[in-house]
Amino acid sequence: MIFVPSLGLSMLGLKWQDASVVIVYLVAMLGIGTWFKWREAHGTTEEFLLGNRGMSWWLIGIAYVMTLLSTNSLVAVPGEAFNHGLALALRYFLAPFIGIAIFYVFIRFFFRSRVFTPFTYLEERFDRRVRAIGSIFYVVIRLFYLALVLYSSALVLRGVADWPLAQSILIIGVVGLVYVYLGGAKALIWADFVQFILLVGGLLFIVGICISRVEGGLAGIVRYAMEHGRGFEALQESSFYKFDAFVRLNLWLMLFVTVSDRMFYASSDQLAVQRLLSTSTYKAAERSYWFSQILTLPTLFTLWFIGLAIFAFYGQHPVPGVKLAGDT
Repeated sequence: MIFVPSLGLSMLGLKWQDASVVIVYLVAMLGIGTWFKWREAHGTTEEFLLGNRGMSWWLIGIAYVMTLLSTNSLVAVPGEAFNHGLALALRYFLAPFIGIAIFYVFIRFFFRSRVFTPFTYLEERFDRRVRAIGSIFYVVIRLFYLALVLYSSALVLRGVADWPLAQSILIIGVVGLVYVYLGGAKALIWADFVQFILLVGGLLFIVGICISRVEGGLAGIVRYAMEHGRGFEALQESSFYKFDAFVRLNLWLMLFVTVSDRMFYASSDQLAVQRLLSTSTYKAAERSYWFSQILTLPTLFTLWFIGLAIFAFYGQHPVPGVKLAGDT
């Protein structure tokens, strides 16, 4: 326990400056929800879920990035680079281009039909039973996804502050539920905007720290990582191009997963579809999507670079008696 003299607070494993940042952030998220609860009259489902279809295209573009970029990515991508190198990056950098093509197949349909959930369409096209089956499968899939997001968030807090996993999951989950319940789509979208600004600022700060503390700076990071097997070595192995389920990285499985998840996001993922439908027109949604993909590529590039930078730093400055893992 670290005592916070200026605030009269104590928080597990955090200095008072860090504790202050966490508290201010949580209060800000709840404040956004409260503001939109007071300011907006959520009289209809469309108002609550879509912000009355009046959100700016650039704001939706940022929110779309944050919808698909969870703590899973923030932990897994640098961890993958640290542990295995850049081979899997091929999938992440193909995804935006595949997603743009799939966008034009599905999203126009939602604007023309004026439905704002894939499951409403299933009922109109077939019947309630089909809608129920689709809804149940979606909820189950998203529950698994949410569990992973909360768990990876808790891993971060355990790594920096040694918080118990259950405590972290409870705090993150409750705060998220409350501000979304209070403010609806508008609160969530503006919270995504705030989170994106903090994320970009944090990543750039981390990159600066890494470059300044690794011998050789930027070139030193790349050189050390490439010399120690953290490049694209897997792409040079013949097994990478074979249809083999027992190979860790397989080109064909990567392509299948990339195409299938982009199809999922554009056709049946309520979270992603709902963001785009919060704009006023199809053209605005199109601009939002292109903008989101322009933001996604440099964000992913930064995450991969950070993984290599941390690998280079601890390679040059090993911790005696400690074997580090990427997630840590």
